[in-house]
Amino acid sequence: MKIALSNTTFKVGPVEILQDVSFQLMPDSFYCLVGPNGSGKSTVLKLIMNILEVDSGRVDTIPPIDISYLPQNLPDPPFLTVSEVINVAIKEVSKDRNLIRQDLPSLAEQFRLHHLLDQKFSDISPGEKQRAWLAFAMALRKDVIIMDEPLSSMDRNSREEFFRLLKTVSMNGNTLLVVTHDTEMAIAYADKIVALEDGKVAFDGPSVDYKNQI
Repeated sequence: MKIALSNTTFKVGPVEILQDVSFQLMPDSFYCLVGPNGSGKSTVLKLIMNILEVDSGRVDTIPPIDISYLPQNLPDPPFLTVSEVINVAIKEVSKDRNLIRQDLPSLAEQFRLHHLLDQKFSDISPGEKQRAWLAFAMALRKDVIIMDEPLSSMDRNSREEFFRLLKTVSMNGNTLLVVTHDTEMAIAYADKIVALEDGKVAFDGPSVDYKNQI
């Protein structure tokens, strides 16, 4: 598995959104992509997912079908319960009913959703929704999970709980790339941080080193 940006530039008209950006994701690691609004974080994800094309440089990535990508502001699935949403992903991977019956309780326990399975997805809290979406991503059984600003509308306790879950997911053999404004949580839980400023890489390295820099 190789995901890498090499001297990548992306423009909208004459405006450079990303300028000569380079970094690489290593397998089985937890990365956070941080930076102020407008620094190009979401653009990086869209380049990795082949939603956008570079103007210069290159992006080496794996097929998007092999990535669980959760963009910003995911809509609430209408009329579906939490269990029905997660089962959509489980059924995408396997038609084996026995596997489906086994996977849902396992995911519900891992992401602390067992008491929410019969509730309408639209009725649960923002933090609970993100845990459910993470369970959805895990049910797809991809090695790479990419999330864009999953912490929006969460309180501090929910953010910390969610980052603990992300850390566990990465320690179980998944590569995570998470865009976040919460540098405190990124430093505490991510293995590495890539920081963007004005479309350029301002930092790329271990989270402990980023803590010493800011």
